Amino acid sequence: LLNGKILKLRDIDSIFKNLPELLVVNKELLKNLQVGSSLKRPSIGPAFAKMSSYLIVYSDYCNNHQKAMDTVEFLFNHNNAFTHFINQKRKDPRSRKLDLNSFLIKPLQRICKYPLFLKDLLRQTKKEDKDYLEVAEALQRIEEMIRLLNESKRQEETLSKLRAIQSRFLNGQRLGLADPSRKFLCEAQMYLFDEEINEIDRTQPQQLFLFTDILIRAEKIEDDDSILTLGCFPAAKQSPKELSSDNSLKPLEILSVDSVCFIPIKGKSIF
Repeated sequence: LLNGKILKLRDIDSIFKNLPELLVVNKELLKNLQVGSSLKRPSIGPAFAKMSSYLIVYSDYCNNHQKAMDTVEFLFNHNNAFTHFINQKRKDPRSRKLDLNSFLIKPLQRICKYPLFLKDLLRQTKKEDKDYLEVAEALQRIEEMIRLLNESKRQEETLSKLRAIQSRFLNGQRLGLADPSRKFLCEAQMYLFDEEINEIDRTQPQQLFLFTDILIRAEKIEDDDSILTLGCFPAAKQSPKELSSDNSLKPLEILSVDSVCFIPIKGKSIF
């Protein structure tokens, strides 16, 4: 793809990320399995236990997977040379008529199968067998590493969502929304109450963006999809029960999301 000038280096990186590193880890696993299987008393537990320490290399690949699929789809629709190349490779019997995305997801599917395989192996192994403890240790290590990978994936998805929301704002970079500890809760449209005419003014709707720690008030720019921030406020978080006795709050000052109420703190814009 690169030598044939079908794709640029950045596209190769977007699609395959750190795939070479995954290949090194799996080659090492294969070598250790072959060594363990050749012993007078075959043992494969140590091979998986050793391999578990290197599973962290899957983190970047896992977090990049959605971007890889999006890149492949974009190139397939806009790069004729790439489309022709992929279609030709699918005709190769070794591809089993699978498309590129089907191969890109294989590493993630495989890593999720390791615990299932080891659990089954553990059930088939006698507890007094020396390999039992080694397989149990390998299973524990791999399950913990997969838990860390899943957590890393969730954090990356959260940041990606925050960056997408931030990109909608005309002055988004100044907001700095991409904070791992922050989560987006909801978006809603708001109309202001005009006290002079004693009714709601529907001519200038505003948008509210509620996060776990801040509330952003904004308005859309006419003839543009961009949004301009009007204010960014820290949110005081209290339970509905705590608020029920507070008669000083007006209904429009309270936003309820998942049984938790957020109150914009007046006069303390942090933007």
